[in-house]
Amino acid sequence: MKKRKIMICAAFAAAVLLSGCKPDEQPPHIEEIPQQSEPSSVQSAEELSAEEYEDILTLSAAVYPRLSVYPLEENYTDDKGYVDSDAYMEAYNKYSGDLKELRKNSDQIDRISYDFYRDSMQQYLSAADGENIAFSPVNMYMALSMLAETAGSDSRQQILTALGEDMDTARSNANALWRQCYNSTPLCTQRLANSLWLSDGMEYNSDTMKALAENYYASVYSGEMGSEELNAAHRKWLNEQTDGMLYEHTQDVGFTADTLMGLSSTVYYQAQWVDEFQNIKEGVFHAPDGELQAEFLKRTYDNKYVYCGENYFALTEYLEGGAVMYFILPDEDISAEELACDEEMYRMLDDPESTEKRLLEVHLSVPKFDVSAQLDLAEGMKQLGITDIFSGDTADFTPLANIDGNIWIDKAEHAVRVTMDEKGCTAAAYINIDYCGDALPQEVEELYLTFDRPFIFVIQQSGQPLFCGIVNRV
Repeated sequence: MKKRKIMICAAFAAAVLLSGCKPDEQPPHIEEIPQQSEPSSVQSAEELSAEEYEDILTLSAAVYPRLSVYPLEENYTDDKGYVDSDAYMEAYNKYSGDLKELRKNSDQIDRISYDFYRDSMQQYLSAADGENIAFSPVNMYMALSMLAETAGSDSRQQILTALGEDMDTARSNANALWRQCYNSTPLCTQRLANSLWLSDGMEYNSDTMKALAENYYASVYSGEMGSEELNAAHRKWLNEQTDGMLYEHTQDVGFTADTLMGLSSTVYYQAQWVDEFQNIKEGVFHAPDGELQAEFLKRTYDNKYVYCGENYFALTEYLEGGAVMYFILPDEDISAEELACDEEMYRMLDDPESTEKRLLEVHLSVPKFDVSAQLDLAEGMKQLGITDIFSGDTADFTPLANIDGNIWIDKAEHAVRVTMDEKGCTAAAYINIDYCGDALPQEVEELYLTFDRPFIFVIQQSGQPLFCGIVNRV
């Protein structure tokens, strides 16, 4: 029996490959939400000429929100330093009104389940083994939600059990998450984007394609699977959506002639600090295998709340757009990997008020970093209870397409990159999935919190865990 492959690429960059509506039957357009337009173009690492797009058919193009221009105070300040506060507030209220309309009802989203957040972070961060590692719980949540849309019976239930949701909740959460995480200002850019890549001549389940397009804001394209034209268009789309940040990884992404369908999901994040770091000094970072020179961002707080866990200290820094970044320093006698399994740390991240905190004078020193990692998700997914989809004997992907033979997941890969400097943070991640056929802290009034040894970071937006990782070396 001939083996057929479906590659899913979920990128946040997340990119996922699947299957679903007849290619000659145009999938439904996404219902427009207020203030939408095509996304603004970004510099792509790979360009295609118009002629190279001849055989790439756009069946449906998702539209992105167009928010009113975010006002910068400098644009409302005259030569004498006087700010036209009335004009500024009028522009700001227009922008915030657009954002409120976009996110209408999305604040009612059920936060990603605590169990999924904890279990997935524990599973992947604890495996760092002295190396840098990064992971995106939100990326995995989005990819698994879409994967569940294509699966049936026990295969779907195992995915939903790992997510801690039923299908309706996972679907509505993913939809609200897309709107909740969208922003486009000079200070903060966030975007989640999805696309379907269909094979010419393949019949897809129209209901599944409709659910993916409408609930996940997916654009739909069609072409010859395995052709360089379609692969180049796909890579270009991924690089555009992630601002070229994952270019090194996307060059390995490509459909083969046996691919049935591609589903790509991307997330990109960039934001400035609310309070930019001004003091930068050279210092030594104590990596597991030796000392490394690094640039440290430094500042002193006269009064700063510090979370005092039994095995760690943690504090937060705030980013434009409402995100918060946790810096979590393990006690010297435990590793960052061991702390990644600490239940108390996850309670703090889920409910900060559950952890003791003290108002201290804090001398903060944290290194700049550029952390990237590529993970094989398959074994971790199995540990999370998602097992049936990896075997042709047990996998059920009947919602995807009716074909002769079995379909199962052959590979699941995750690539993530997070950079941090004195200006702010930039981050992206993707997941590729191939479908194949056939001690208590001392009382202190002053605290020198120096992140000069391995530590954990977590970036949260509206309580959603966008990115996390362990910095073992800088």
